[in-house]
Amino acid sequence: MDQVKETGTSVTMVERTLDESAGWMEGIESLYSILRQAEGAVTSYPLIIYHGKHVTYHTVLSMVDSMAETLRTKFSVQKGDRIGIALPLSPQFIISFFAAVKIGAVAVPMDHMLTTWEMETVVKFTGMKVLVAVYTADVALRPDSGISGIVLTRLQEFLPFEKAVSVTAGQIAKTTKLNRSGVKSAWFSQMIFEPKGEEEKVDLRKDPAVIFVFPSIDGDLRGITYTGWNLLISVAGMRENMLIPKKRFRIASSTPVFSPSGFQLSVMLPAVLGGTVLCAYERNDYERIGRLCSLFDCDYVCGMPNDIFRMADEKVPLQGARSLKGALAPAYLMNAAIRDQFEKTFNVPVLEYYDLAEMSGITHMQPADRNLRKTGSVGRPLSGVIWKIVDESTGKEAEPGKSGILLLGGEQSTRGYIPPEGTEENFTDGLLRTGDLGYSDEEGFLYIRDFRREFLVSHDVIVSAREIENFLRQVEGVADAAVIGVDTGKGDQNIIAVVEPLKGMKVSVESLSEACSSRLSLEKVPAEFEIRDELPRSMAGKVLKRILIEERMNKK
Repeated sequence: MDQVKETGTSVTMVERTLDESAGWMEGIESLYSILRQAEGAVTSYPLIIYHGKHVTYHTVLSMVDSMAETLRTKFSVQKGDRIGIALPLSPQFIISFFAAVKIGAVAVPMDHMLTTWEMETVVKFTGMKVLVAVYTADVALRPDSGISGIVLTRLQEFLPFEKAVSVTAGQIAKTTKLNRSGVKSAWFSQMIFEPKGEEEKVDLRKDPAVIFVFPSIDGDLRGITYTGWNLLISVAGMRENMLIPKKRFRIASSTPVFSPSGFQLSVMLPAVLGGTVLCAYERNDYERIGRLCSLFDCDYVCGMPNDIFRMADEKVPLQGARSLKGALAPAYLMNAAIRDQFEKTFNVPVLEYYDLAEMSGITHMQPADRNLRKTGSVGRPLSGVIWKIVDESTGKEAEPGKSGILLLGGEQSTRGYIPPEGTEENFTDGLLRTGDLGYSDEEGFLYIRDFRREFLVSHDVIVSAREIENFLRQVEGVADAAVIGVDTGKGDQNIIAVVEPLKGMKVSVESLSEACSSRLSLEKVPAEFEIRDELPRSMAGKVLKRILIEERMNKK
């Protein structure tokens, strides 16, 4: 703890707070035990309300036990095997996750909208053994993929009857594109009636529990690994920072569950608190989220900045949520106009947070207490977060008010990347070098001046610019490509691809658009393509994306 930043709160206070969190978690032997303990206290209480349908702790735990045993017996899943979960936030996602960790497997949350090409990439570098996917998924598994089993899921199975009928009718014409030659398969609905088996013993601090497939701070799409302890430390910090009711905690979520912060807010936090998460069936259905939030008196609603903008712009019925304490949203792309409009419309504060995939999600969060919040800040560090700001040129720690590069560490820090190559420069003296430029004030509040990480936000999903660039370089006639995001001012970005053709070759916008649309999921397909003879480069030959961004901004 010698690198904890002293800002208003003493080092010993930070250590004591972390010790208290650790003491609170002493009775937790595994992530599965959280669900088991909560079920004992709130058996008939819903863990998830799915488009209005209540799914209780008792039901979830029973299905978790059955699915875990089926994974073990039918698919021969053993401790350490990796299970991909390509599902949206749903009862099936939660059941699959806890079933995986019960038998000591490593869960790999994934975007269920991935294309075949994208899925193959993820399957290859994560080395997953079993995949849980929507039965209409655009996925083709080849015999050499490494996958030995697949669980097909009908998401409408937990929907209210009328909604389930309409969804099923809309999907009758669809067929799964899975090549299951030599691959064992089963329907999710067939896996939830098996007898209960024993829980696998795991080391909460050492054994990996989850791998998030997400852009790292250097922009590459990687697997980012965590133990159960990493996740719990982060949840403990959020728990202390938020105003949590003694009974019936409820949070409505439209944040993608395959992102670390979305997973923590939508799955871990409610489960740890014995609470409930509310979600819609459709992706980005912020209007439905607003209605559910009002109907069931939620404590918090969480979403991406564009969700917050649209809720206020379209005046969704959040006014009925009398118990609502705040809207949780990441700080990137959030601006004063979005924040002010939301707070004026609903009289509810926007609680911004700072999150990193390498830090189990959230590291800093605005206090829920109105008297402690500071406009423009991303909040104070959660308990146990080690952080400091260093001068860009000297590397020495900056004084409060002076800008520098943010470094982060602590017990919620990742246990490693997959693949690990090329990530050594991401850390300095054991601390993660975020690359983001910011400063702190005397009370320990963090202010971000410039997000310098290589990531884009498109259709409320964080995507890797390098993944898109690497794909474009494989298109015939392309020498190089630079992908940038231009802020729309509405909590989202337009993705622009600037392409440099090979000498003597011609590339058309139409061919580039067609290639991307055929291989990349919707949020990764650039909204605009530009073809240049040469990309702007530094003396060292590095593409200067900031010049491209500035040119775009000057055109406005």
